[in-house]
Amino acid sequence: MAYDILYYRDKLTTEMPLMERKQILSQVIRENNMLSVSRYIETNGKMLFELAKQKQLEGVVGQKKDSLYWFGRRTRDWNKVKVMADYEAVAIAYILKQNNMTSLVLAKYDNNDMPVITNHVTLGVSLSKLKQHGMKISHCPLSAIPKGYENAVWIEPMVCTVEYMPSEKEGLRQAVLKGVRDDKEPWECRLE
Repeated sequence: MAYDILYYRDKLTTEMPLMERKQILSQVIRENNMLSVSRYIETNGKMLFELAKQKQLEGVVGQKKDSLYWFGRRTRDWNKVKVMADYEAVAIAYILKQNNMTSLVLAKYDNNDMPVITNHVTLGVSLSKLKQHGMKISHCPLSAIPKGYENAVWIEPMVCTVEYMPSEKEGLRQAVLKGVRDDKEPWECRLE
């Protein structure tokens, strides 16, 4: 997929505005079954984002029309807007990891009102913030401690909202803890 052109006829094009580079790109590239030119729209970006959601795509990239290309630098001229979704679950434990990271163990309740581990989330997890929300150490609510959870610190169930990028294959992709919900009871988080 060709989305930009950085050289043309032995000259850098990086100091040309994006729309001029795209025009050159469309003239230079001959599309075939191996190579395509990235499509773009100049208006209705919100509509394109909604379409990306419907088609279960990762999101869209917005660029300023007059943006230049900077090697090795990120700028605010490019903006990636990801399709994200919320996942509600119950935090039942945490695991201390390397580099002072903490991973929350997430669960949902089954038809027998027993928690079933569904996922984990590490990004956005702060033990001090969880303590501010009343996190309390407890015992393992499962009938037996599953393999891999021997070092888990079990807590009283807390309802959490996790933001993630939907994916049919990867579960909670790029999951980030958004926060704790005090307005919902843990048993309300059920397996579907």
